[in-house]
Amino acid sequence: MIPVRAYLRLFTGYLRPFRRRAYLLAAVLLLTISLQLANPQLIRMFIDRATTGTAASELIPIALTFMAIAVVHQVLLVWATYLAEEIGWSATNNLRADLTDHVMHLDMGFHKSTSPGELIERIDGDVTALSNFFSSMMIKVIGNGVLLVGIIVLLWLESWIIGLAIATVTLLTFLGLFRLQVLISGGSGLVGRALVRELTSRGHSCVISSRRPEAVSGFPAGTELVAWSGTSAEGLQPTLEGVDAVVHLAGESIGAGRWTEARKRSILDSRTQSTRALTAALLAVGNSKIALVQASAVGFYGPRAGEEISEDASAGSDFLARICREWEAASASVEEAGLRRVVIRSGVVLSRNGGALPKMLMPFRFFAGGPLGDGRQVVPWIHIADEAAAICFLLEDQRVRGPFNLVAPGAVTNRQLGQTIGKVLGKPSRLPTPAFAMRMMLGEMSTLVLDGQRAIPQRLLAAGFGFRFPDLESALRDLLGSSS
Repeated sequence: MIPVRAYLRLFTGYLRPFRRRAYLLAAVLLLTISLQLANPQLIRMFIDRATTGTAASELIPIALTFMAIAVVHQVLLVWATYLAEEIGWSATNNLRADLTDHVMHLDMGFHKSTSPGELIERIDGDVTALSNFFSSMMIKVIGNGVLLVGIIVLLWLESWIIGLAIATVTLLTFLGLFRLQVLISGGSGLVGRALVRELTSRGHSCVISSRRPEAVSGFPAGTELVAWSGTSAEGLQPTLEGVDAVVHLAGESIGAGRWTEARKRSILDSRTQSTRALTAALLAVGNSKIALVQASAVGFYGPRAGEEISEDASAGSDFLARICREWEAASASVEEAGLRRVVIRSGVVLSRNGGALPKMLMPFRFFAGGPLGDGRQVVPWIHIADEAAAICFLLEDQRVRGPFNLVAPGAVTNRQLGQTIGKVLGKPSRLPTPAFAMRMMLGEMSTLVLDGQRAIPQRLLAAGFGFRFPDLESALRDLLGSSS
């Protein structure tokens, strides 16, 4: 692991090109604080006039002014947070690109001991963690800093009890004392590893359950590993007694082999059995404050021909829909016990480190890329960084529960996906693969590439989540390291 201090020194240098945006951020913060100072004065004026018998017609303008300032204040606060995240994300992307380019030009003798791919993966993980840390800290500094100004005003107005109470909560939050202890099953997988990095960068701590914890490595310092068979509640209860939330991701890969009847049974059982065992353990612990984030997929809705699908849509009837229905149903009883349950219906997760994207890229590398079938099927996708950030968002927001589509808002057809990959790689994307050929090669599993659904993240957006990569081209350029 490359020392964090070295990255921080580099990172400050990469912030310099964004000085203008930093000045704009400072100006927005000053205006936000000014409005923060104005509202208590209006409140005091309103109370003074109301208690002296002032007519309602004179009080209404004061109340309307107060509400207008409050709305503008919130808008400015969101804008400031966006600017801070944009500066941090842009700077770390530049840092990642330069470090990757440097690795590729190292002396060949160095590559004999360490492969370029391995080193680039380490750099990518470290820089992503640094970016997430910067973004989360800026959000804390902005949100809590502005709130602290309000507290000072409250104290100045002699509201000592309220002021001290809010000050205590704010300072504890700023110092990171309100942290989550999160148990993750399936934490060694693609999404699990990204989630661990995201959680630790935000100051939370992670516990990873695995059948063979001694064989699992590569997690951030402080990550705890525990043994769990995944088939029974035995041995899991002591771990659950010390956690605030559980993210259940465990399940056999659906794309690792042809769907024979035995394999279909194995895919289904790997999800439902582990979920029932986890549910039994949660019910046995009896702590209703534990939150459960249950994995599922947009396959829940079955193949759909172009219609937009929100979380309220009905379930499908094919094999993938059956998996998702039974998977989700296996943990439904925790809600009856009072636990907060969130179901994440994920789309195709795009990552350079595994999953579907490396397989998609292979034909393009050999100038044989193009649409699959007629290319009109919709591909509901999401960048790995947004997948991990969305799960963290749903963990941290205690108000949310129920199903959420974890897909980017910019859904594309399979043809558009191929064209965008070709554009980013600078390769042709005109060679189609006939549907009958895919069915001959994959059998029933061909539904993964020949069918789709235009799932939309309706509830996620309504809850206030912001995507870093809402469109496919920006996502692919980030993942493939192209700036052209």
